[in-house]
Amino acid sequence: MTYLFGDFELDPARVELRKSGVAIAIEPQVFALLKCLIDHRDRVLRKDELIELVWNRRVISDAAVASRIKSARQALGDDGRTQRYIRTAHGCGFRFVAEVTHVHSSASVPSAAQTSSGNENSTPTEGSGRPGIAVLPFRLLGDAGAYYVVAQALPQDLITELS
Repeated sequence: MTYLFGDFELDPARVELRKSGVAIAIEPQVFALLKCLIDHRDRVLRKDELIELVWNRRVISDAAVASRIKSARQALGDDGRTQRYIRTAHGCGFRFVAEVTHVHSSASVPSAAQTSSGNENSTPTEGSGRPGIAVLPFRLLGDAGAYYVVAQALPQDLITELS
Protein backbone atom coordinates (compact mmCIF):
# COMPACT_ATOMS: atom_id res chain seq x y z
CA MET A 1 0.00 0.00 0.00
CA THR A 2 1.37 3.39 -0.99
CA TYR A 3 0.42 6.59 0.84
CA LEU A 4 -0.18 9.70 -1.29
CA PHE A 5 -0.11 13.22 0.14
CA GLY A 6 0.57 16.47 -1.69
CA ASP A 7 3.19 15.75 -4.38
CA PHE A 8 4.59 12.88 -2.29
CA GLU A 9 4.30 9.11 -2.25
CA LEU A 10 5.45 7.02 0.70
CA ASP A 11 5.97 3.43 -0.43
CA PRO A 12 6.58 1.08 2.53
CA ALA A 13 7.13 -1.95 0.28
CA ARG A 14 10.07 -0.26 -1.42
CA VAL A 15 11.03 1.88 1.58
CA GLU A 16 10.93 4.98 -0.62
CA LEU A 17 9.72 8.53 -0.36
CA ARG A 18 9.06 10.04 -3.78
CA LYS A 19 8.17 13.55 -4.85
CA SER A 20 6.48 13.74 -8.25
CA GLY A 21 7.76 10.23 -8.96
CA VAL A 22 11.40 10.99 -8.08
CA ALA A 23 12.89 9.17 -5.09
CA ILE A 24 14.14 11.32 -2.22
CA ALA A 25 17.05 9.97 -0.18
CA ILE A 26 16.17 9.80 3.51
CA GLU A 27 17.56 7.88 6.44
CA PRO A 28 15.76 4.67 7.47
CA GLN A 29 14.75 6.14 10.84
CA VAL A 30 13.31 9.21 9.13
CA PHE A 31 11.33 6.92 6.81
CA ALA A 32 10.11 4.87 9.78
CA LEU A 33 9.15 8.08 11.61
CA LEU A 34 7.16 9.36 8.62
CA LYS A 35 5.36 6.03 8.21
CA CYS A 36 4.56 5.93 11.91
CA LEU A 37 3.17 9.48 11.86
CA ILE A 38 1.08 8.70 8.77
CA ASP A 39 -0.20 5.43 10.23
CA HIS A 40 -1.35 7.29 13.38
CA ARG A 41 -2.39 10.56 11.72
CA ASP A 42 -5.76 10.51 13.45
CA ARG A 43 -4.15 11.61 16.72
CA VAL A 44 -1.12 13.26 18.31
CA LEU A 45 1.73 10.83 18.99
CA ARG A 46 3.61 11.52 22.19
CA LYS A 47 7.41 11.36 22.15
CA ASP A 48 7.42 8.20 24.25
CA GLU A 49 5.06 6.53 21.74
CA LEU A 50 7.33 7.54 18.87
CA ILE A 51 10.33 6.15 20.70
CA GLU A 52 8.48 2.90 21.31
CA LEU A 53 7.28 2.55 17.71
CA VAL A 54 10.29 3.87 15.78
CA TRP A 55 13.22 3.17 18.07
CA ASN A 56 11.89 -0.01 19.73
CA ARG A 57 12.05 1.50 23.23
CA ARG A 58 15.78 2.23 23.03
CA VAL A 59 16.96 5.05 25.22
CA ILE A 60 17.42 8.11 23.04
CA SER A 61 17.55 11.81 23.72
CA ASP A 62 14.89 14.37 22.93
CA ALA A 63 17.45 15.91 20.59
CA ALA A 64 17.53 12.69 18.52
CA VAL A 65 13.74 12.78 18.12
CA ALA A 66 13.86 16.49 17.25
CA SER A 67 16.62 15.84 14.71
CA ARG A 68 14.61 13.13 12.93
CA ILE A 69 11.48 15.31 12.92
CA LYS A 70 13.54 18.13 11.40
CA SER A 71 14.96 15.75 8.76
CA ALA A 72 11.46 14.50 7.91
CA ARG A 73 10.22 18.07 7.54
CA GLN A 74 13.19 18.98 5.34
CA ALA A 75 12.54 15.96 3.09
CA LEU A 76 8.94 17.13 2.69
CA GLY A 77 9.91 20.77 2.13
CA ASP A 78 8.18 21.66 5.38
CA ASP A 79 9.49 23.59 8.35
CA GLY A 80 8.62 24.28 11.96
CA ARG A 81 6.71 27.44 11.07
CA THR A 82 4.36 26.34 8.29
CA GLN A 83 3.90 22.75 9.54
CA ARG A 84 1.98 21.69 6.40
CA TYR A 85 2.71 17.99 7.00
CA ILE A 86 4.02 17.47 10.54
CA ARG A 87 2.45 19.59 13.25
CA THR A 88 4.00 19.97 16.69
CA ALA A 89 1.61 19.89 19.62
CA HIS A 90 3.84 21.67 22.15
CA GLY A 91 4.22 19.66 25.31
CA CYS A 92 2.32 16.73 23.77
CA GLY A 93 3.96 15.35 20.63
CA PHE A 94 3.55 15.34 16.86
CA ARG A 95 0.81 14.71 14.32
CA PHE A 96 0.77 14.21 10.55
CA VAL A 97 -1.84 16.68 9.30
CA ALA A 98 -1.81 16.47 5.49
CA GLU A 99 -4.62 14.69 3.65
CA VAL A 100 -3.50 11.12 2.86
CA THR A 101 -4.94 8.68 0.34
CA HIS A 102 -4.04 4.99 0.01
CA VAL A 103 -3.16 3.25 -3.24
CA HIS A 104 -2.82 -0.51 -3.37
CA SER A 105 0.28 -1.19 -5.41
CA SER A 106 0.02 -4.02 -7.94
CA ALA A 107 3.77 -4.14 -8.46
CA SER A 108 5.51 -6.41 -6.05
CA VAL A 109 9.01 -5.99 -4.76
CA PRO A 110 11.21 -9.04 -5.42
CA SER A 111 12.21 -10.91 -2.31
CA ALA A 112 15.82 -11.39 -1.26
CA ALA A 113 15.59 -15.03 -2.34
CA GLN A 114 14.55 -13.97 -5.85
CA THR A 115 17.33 -11.43 -6.19
CA SER A 116 20.11 -13.72 -5.03
CA SER A 117 19.98 -15.86 -8.21
CA GLY A 118 18.64 -18.79 -6.26
CA ASN A 119 21.82 -19.18 -4.21
CA GLU A 120 21.12 -18.65 -0.52
CA ASN A 121 24.80 -18.45 0.36
CA SER A 122 25.77 -15.94 -2.31
CA THR A 123 27.62 -12.95 -0.99
CA PRO A 124 26.86 -9.40 -1.99
CA THR A 125 29.19 -8.04 -4.62
CA GLU A 126 29.93 -4.50 -5.63
CA GLY A 127 27.14 -3.18 -7.81
CA SER A 128 24.72 -5.96 -6.86
CA GLY A 129 22.45 -3.53 -5.01
CA ARG A 130 22.53 -5.69 -1.87
CA PRO A 131 24.11 -4.24 1.26
CA GLY A 132 26.93 -6.04 3.01
CA ILE A 133 28.31 -5.85 6.51
CA ALA A 134 31.27 -7.39 8.29
CA VAL A 135 31.46 -8.18 11.99
CA LEU A 136 35.00 -8.69 13.21
CA PRO A 137 36.06 -10.33 16.47
CA PHE A 138 36.93 -8.10 19.39
CA ARG A 139 40.56 -7.61 20.27
CA LEU A 140 41.03 -7.87 23.99
CA LEU A 141 43.29 -5.42 25.75
CA GLY A 142 44.82 -6.66 28.95
CA ASP A 143 43.64 -9.66 30.93
CA ALA A 144 40.05 -10.50 29.94
CA GLY A 145 39.54 -13.09 32.64
CA ALA A 146 35.95 -14.30 32.70
CA TYR A 147 34.99 -11.97 29.84
CA TYR A 148 37.10 -13.85 27.28
CA VAL A 149 34.19 -16.13 26.39
CA VAL A 150 31.86 -13.16 25.87
CA ALA A 151 34.35 -11.45 23.55
CA GLN A 152 34.62 -14.63 21.50
CA ALA A 153 30.86 -15.31 21.31
CA LEU A 154 29.49 -11.79 20.78
CA PRO A 155 30.62 -11.34 17.15
CA GLN A 156 29.01 -14.65 16.19
CA ASP A 157 25.77 -13.61 17.90
CA LEU A 158 25.84 -10.30 16.01
CA ILE A 159 26.35 -12.09 12.69
CA THR A 160 23.45 -14.42 13.47
CA GLU A 161 21.12 -11.56 14.42
CA LEU A 162 22.07 -9.43 11.39
CA SER A 163 21.55 -12.28 8.96
